[in-house]
Amino acid sequence: MRDHPALSFPQSLLASPPCPPSFSSAGSQLTQAARAFAALTDPGDRNAEILQLGQQAGLVLTHGADDLDPHFANPEGSTTQCGQEVTRWLSDELAARVSILCTACEHAATALRDGPAEAPQDLIRVHHFDSTAAVREAANRDEIADEDVIVVPSEDVVGFVVVAYAVAITKSSGSLPHLPRPARDYAGGSYLDSVLIAEREARALGLPLRDVPPAADHTHLATRPYAGPATA
Repeated sequence: MRDHPALSFPQSLLASPPCPPSFSSAGSQLTQAARAFAALTDPGDRNAEILQLGQQAGLVLTHGADDLDPHFANPEGSTTQCGQEVTRWLSDELAARVSILCTACEHAATALRDGPAEAPQDLIRVHHFDSTAAVREAANRDEIADEDVIVVPSEDVVGFVVVAYAVAITKSSGSLPHLPRPARDYAGGSYLDSVLIAEREARALGLPLRDVPPAADHTHLATRPYAGPATA
């Protein structure tokens, strides 16, 4: 039996079956894309990384309608992760030679693999201000949100935001009000995570608290994360 030389990548690409009719573009455009793409795509250091990323994210390699780069798409979808129409699904043979990838599709696949990031509203953020007047202005401009912690070292004030208003938990309050009841108990304890983080900030600055917590109160630890060190 006569041996046949292995097909080159351009030949393999051109010989591979096209997408279903609903996904196909003009044949001449696909041919031109295949030839140009072949010059850019060869086995490379990134192939294993790309294939592994696609497998972990549950995506497959495809071509889109707008450029020559390989893309990721949901195997049951008709658009790439960057929003292009799928024009051709890459076979295992072709996928094994891919070493470049659409940047937007790579970012989308990485996000799918790593899972959703923690939503900003789930963080207790800490803000530093030059004055309590600046805190009030920031609250009026919606620059600080409900449950955020505020720190004003120049006035010995630490507090947190209740809905749209900042309140102080330190003895010094500047131009901010104090709560009518102990901060830990306010609103049925729904602000307790904010209060615990605010108390931590106050203790770090050596500031006395308006409401002194019980001496050995370890019954509750903050369950909500906060956004690292205090921000300017």
